Amino acid sequence: VGKQSMESVSNLQILNEIVEFGTQLESLKSSSSFTFRALMSSWYDRTSLLRDCFDVMEPVNAVRESLLRSVASETTQGKLFLARHLHRIARNARRNERMEIACAAMCRLRCVTSDHTIASLAKREDWIRWEFEEAKCLWDRDERRRAMAIGKRLCHVISREKKSSSLRKY
Repeated sequence: VGKQSMESVSNLQILNEIVEFGTQLESLKSSSSFTFRALMSSWYDRTSLLRDCFDVMEPVNAVRESLLRSVASETTQGKLFLARHLHRIARNARRNERMEIACAAMCRLRCVTSDHTIASLAKREDWIRWEFEEAKCLWDRDERRRAMAIGKRLCHVISREKKSSSLRKY
């Protein structure tokens, strides 16, 4: 009964999010960062108690990804929020030892972030999070050398940025 109840809740959540997304579709297409941020916040707030229930959240996250993809093809803000959502999927999958799902999400994330229009929108912290998550996924898949190469590159970039920012102060 417990599993069946969780599946019913999950299905209702999916239906609710599809309806909510549909009502906000026009404002999302106008590329409003605020609208995307509000939508994503409401999604994650509603499911915050379920975030550790990977089996329940996986279909919800898949629907969310599809909804974001439908807008991402038309707006750069949509691409940015799709990238952030894919990072979240990868992180949660890795934490739940679902490496196939984590690696697939990272692959989709790389495809989304390869678009040059997202480079100007994403914050430096986004890029660092995405790279670090990829290193963690590689590490968990016993691809230690590739993970360490990403880690070294991140350390080099961060230390170079610190040096240049400390030089600007004087």
